[in-house]
Amino acid sequence: MRCRWVTIMLSIVGMVAVPVMRAEGAEPAAQLRDQIERLERAGRRSATVPLYARLLQLAPDDSVAVHGYAGALREQQRYDLIADLMTDWTRQRPHDFQAHVVLGNALLRLNRLQKAMDTFQKALDHGPPLAARFRVVADQYRAAGYHREAIHFLEQSREVLSQPRLFAWELAQAYLRTGATGPAVEALAHTYLSHPDRYPLVHTRILELLRHEDAIPEVLQTLDHVLERYEDDPAAARLGLLAAISWLEAGRPEAGLERLTRMAVRSEVAALLCNYAAHCAEKGHRAVAAQSYGLCAERSDDTDQRHRAVLEQAGLFEQLGEPHSAADLYRQLVRDRPDHPLTRQAQVHLARLQLYELGDAAAARDMLQEVVDREDEDRLVLLARELLAEASLRQNDLEAAVMHLDQAAVMAPDTAFASHFRRAEIYLLLGRIDSTSRQLEELLTRNPGHALANDALELLWLCDTLGNQAEATERYTAALLADRQGRTEQAKLDWQWLEANASPQVRQMALFHRARTHLEQADPATARELFSRLVEEHPRSPYRVPAQLAVAALLEQADDTAAALKELENALLTAPEHAHAPEIRLSIQRLREGRNTPIQSRP
Repeated sequence: MRCRWVTIMLSIVGMVAVPVMRAEGAEPAAQLRDQIERLERAGRRSATVPLYARLLQLAPDDSVAVHGYAGALREQQRYDLIADLMTDWTRQRPHDFQAHVVLGNALLRLNRLQKAMDTFQKALDHGPPLAARFRVVADQYRAAGYHREAIHFLEQSREVLSQPRLFAWELAQAYLRTGATGPAVEALAHTYLSHPDRYPLVHTRILELLRHEDAIPEVLQTLDHVLERYEDDPAAARLGLLAAISWLEAGRPEAGLERLTRMAVRSEVAALLCNYAAHCAEKGHRAVAAQSYGLCAERSDDTDQRHRAVLEQAGLFEQLGEPHSAADLYRQLVRDRPDHPLTRQAQVHLARLQLYELGDAAAARDMLQEVVDREDEDRLVLLARELLAEASLRQNDLEAAVMHLDQAAVMAPDTAFASHFRRAEIYLLLGRIDSTSRQLEELLTRNPGHALANDALELLWLCDTLGNQAEATERYTAALLADRQGRTEQAKLDWQWLEANASPQVRQMALFHRARTHLEQADPATARELFSRLVEEHPRSPYRVPAQLAVAALLEQADDTAAALKELENALLTAPEHAHAPEIRLSIQRLREGRNTPIQSRP
């Protein structure tokens, strides 16, 4: 061996001439080590190669020198010399694990894969079975891009050490690199089971896999197998959520909920059901979200969690157009825990439903009064006062409505414009045109850029148009009030009188208002008829173009694209300089190109 080393070293020494101090005709090892240290500190490790060669002539059994020499050769990418050096060294020192690693790495770089595999295996066989050793070997392969070989040693570590979840994260990354979807998903699941704090990372990786359509079946199948194995394990509860969200991402929210509810751990799964419900709601699956919140409420031992789940479920029923189901849940909350902090929220929601959906203004008013009677001054009470104003109006108690709006304005100066605008509306309903005009002028003077400024201008224009027309004013305000109070037959009579007897300006305003009201009441057919009458009967009306836009939008909603396009073309032809002209041109272009983006129109 010594002769072989001398041959290697002399080949290196002959390459570089390095001046060294000699003592009595020989280089002391200490002096060489000092020179090597100075060069390494200066970042010139490559220049230490000939010094290490000389040092090993003097001290061939110096382990530190051998490994330093290998490191210096690595700087020069002389993997062939490293392989020769470490082959001789490890032959006599089979238990030098690090030397085997250096040799194996050099063989990998030389593409001598089988020899490298044998070397690494020998390194593991000649020492204690430690997880850290397997990690070092796998890291060599991963760094060199040989992920299948890294998997071999990582899986071997599990078998040798009898730890089936060992190196789960490292295995997941390696399997992902090789395109092995199923094993990667299983390893990710084991990553979570070993390190629960890594759940967000595991979740992200699985969602990334689900973006590849061809991987979806294997991801879902593997997660199902993992769930079957661990569904009774309390530590695995969040795997149920992971599987559920994966099925949700695949467009199967019901299947996701079924897998989550299969988990046996009661309290933990209750929280996860709420979590899943939020994901479903975000994706637009409101019915499954409502079901999931309901299950959460049934399983939860936590009062706050249960109440929040019921509150969320009721809100989803509202969005699904099921006001009676929502109202029942709100009543349940109010009845079961009248003193719970969430009860006031349920009361306000219930009152809003009673007011706008169930037609029970009296019940809404009583419920809201309970909320405001408490000595709290928060956003919930503010909302309750605003709803109380509407409930009072619908019960024909307009003075009380004004009082509640004034109190709301005092509570929240930042929303005072809206409160004062609504107060101006009530003044109009009371027939107090002058007071309405003054209120609106003050608002527009103080804040002309407010979001409600255009509505205020429109109302001010109505006041100016009604002017001194006493009977028309009485009929118009009566019709408005009857509409707000749900007295549709009385409102219809007053609108008909205005169409027959009022001035043209008042008639067109009445038509426009009625059309918008029917639109808000989800009666598109009547709304379209009224908008069309306005266009036909009042061709010079300032409301003509907004009415035509509304008609076009309704026609497109009815899938009559050709008629919608014609309506828009007529609008542009008659008013090419109108403020809505750019919007009309874009809508015409879109319809001609067949793009399916609905007309945005607020008449």
